[in-house]
Amino acid sequence: MGTHVSRSLLFLEALVAGCTSAPPPATPTATPPPAPVVTATEVPPPPPSPTPTPPPRPPVTLSKEISRGAPDDPRVALTFDCGSVAGPTAALLDVLKREGLKVTFFITGDYADRYPDLTRRIVAEGHEIANHTYTHTDLTKLDDAGIVEELQRTEATLIRTTGRSSKPWMRMPFGARNERVWSAVSGAGYTSIYWTLDSGDSQAGATAQSVRKRVLDNIGNGFIVVQHCAATQTVESLPEVLQTLRARGHPVVTVSGLLGYPPREADRILEPVSKSHSLPRDYEPPDLVEITGAPVIRPGLRLRAVAHEALNRMASDARRQGLAIFVVSPYRSYEEQAAIFAAAARARGEAEANRFSARAGQSEHQLGTAIDFSTPSLQYGLVEAFAATPEGRWLQDNAHHYGFALSYPEGKEAVTGYAYEPWHFRYIGESAAADLRRRGITLVQYLNGQ
Repeated sequence: MGTHVSRSLLFLEALVAGCTSAPPPATPTATPPPAPVVTATEVPPPPPSPTPTPPPRPPVTLSKEISRGAPDDPRVALTFDCGSVAGPTAALLDVLKREGLKVTFFITGDYADRYPDLTRRIVAEGHEIANHTYTHTDLTKLDDAGIVEELQRTEATLIRTTGRSSKPWMRMPFGARNERVWSAVSGAGYTSIYWTLDSGDSQAGATAQSVRKRVLDNIGNGFIVVQHCAATQTVESLPEVLQTLRARGHPVVTVSGLLGYPPREADRILEPVSKSHSLPRDYEPPDLVEITGAPVIRPGLRLRAVAHEALNRMASDARRQGLAIFVVSPYRSYEEQAAIFAAAARARGEAEANRFSARAGQSEHQLGTAIDFSTPSLQYGLVEAFAATPEGRWLQDNAHHYGFALSYPEGKEAVTGYAYEPWHFRYIGESAAADLRRRGITLVQYLNGQ
């Protein structure tokens, strides 16, 4: 991409944002943090539990397998495995919706292919999805390539069906695993989630009473409970189980919530956004904040809160190295992106604009986790020369430590659909960013389960 095109884009962005003054300041403008915003579209919270919700905890360190949260954490994660039969899944979702709860569903690719509407409903109602392989087979009986294929087929199916990634959680069918399986699963970018308590709902002769008794007699702090979508006895026992857990001071959360990680499905942290995966016109991130603490070319630029915290750590460390990494363009709305692409198409022709500018709904900037960086030495331009600056080289070597990944690397236009952009990074979380770097593939391939 040439300098002329890139700087034209920067100018177009400024026009859309209503900022035509030039040049930008060489130092960031301090602005007070914004007040919390409550939108009219937020889902009302469930009724308060008898005991106060515990404060946020540091994330549990990821390992090859996790079977419990913190022993002093009263929260519990109810999880549901969806194999190949839907059974009473719809009724199960009705109960959870009525109770205002979000849980984690471990879904096989076969289930998602058989029941796409139910799978989409699970995601649409705010639940977390995770990988349960494609055919629900004993992974100890497969070679490494077969294990990876099972996970990748399911990931691709879930993304195609729901637009959401299953990473980083998976569950072994039948609980069958060994060191070799763990290694293959980890290499595919997943952490195995086992369980602290099996509800027994899949055992012969299980009843609603036996499931209820097994769960309530054995539940404890930080427990991960395994249940099944196809078990009628689970749905029948669930209302009383939830009521009793609430009365005992055991809030029900997702696996991510229990382990201290962001709620991935609602937050779209790992959602693919590309020419084949668009965001809705009305999508706006729920927790946009004005960028403070990192250098910006003008006040008022916004970013997701989870990415903002990582950006500030990265900018602080860069500053200690004597580097000036400025935020040029973070969050953009659907309408802003539409105006940018239209102006680029008028100036360069639609075919050429399609190489360096995203259409509305296809821009990672709408997620609120993508950032275009530049530096004063380039007059804040978005140009390929950024890659050769000290700031550009530092980002290439270190951005993954803070959870950021380069979206459009050099020589990969045929894969990503866009020309090389050494300034465009997207926040995907430290675990995913490290895994992506280790695997050496593009971000779009990673997010599409390849």
